[in-house]
Amino acid sequence: MTQTHGGDAYKDYLQAKADGENELTSSSLDWTIIRPGSLHNNPPKNQVTLNQNAGGMGSISREDVAAVAVACLENENAIGKTFELYDGNSPIKEAVSQL
Repeated sequence: MTQTHGGDAYKDYLQAKADGENELTSSSLDWTIIRPGSLHNNPPKNQVTLNQNAGGMGSISREDVAAVAVACLENENAIGKTFELYDGNSPIKEAVSQL
């Protein structure tokens, strides 16, 4: 029997993810938590929406997620930030610099 989106396996996954994020954010490490929306394989748009308030919805290309991760590594402004990531209208480097 396959677990549904709201099944116990998904609930366990979300709890493990929350526990990991809590452990990371309470550590002495530099960290950035990126929470991408639904992933798709379409070509990258190189324009995104970064939402620091939980609860958004949207999708994002895998290539744009990777580009945002690189931009976060190159910009100290991303340290200590958690954000949701979706397709949007802001160039990636500009969006990360405004975190």
